[in-house]
Amino acid sequence: MSKTGDPLREQFNVQKQGAKRRGVPWRLAFWEWLQIWEESGHLNDRGPLKGQWVMGRNGDLGAYEAGNVKIIRCEQNNIFAVRARHARARNNADQ
Repeated sequence: MSKTGDPLREQFNVQKQGAKRRGVPWRLAFWEWLQIWEESGHLNDRGPLKGQWVMGRNGDLGAYEAGNVKIIRCEQNNIFAVRARHARARNNADQ
């Protein structure tokens, strides 16, 4: 049993804290987060492993907020993250 007694709210809190740890703004209320996941049809397939689904940010940039997130395969999110990291490194090198 989770600390909140609600496993979905606990999953929400874990994702929110992960974003905070990485310095990514979080602007989703629980009900928004849940709606995004439910509409994706992959709520029960969430996870960080190959073949599982994650909430990714468009271009791996900006906040976790409505309109800037989508539910995608973990491996696709990893590709976006690497591309964004390389782009940031190039931009920093150019400055």
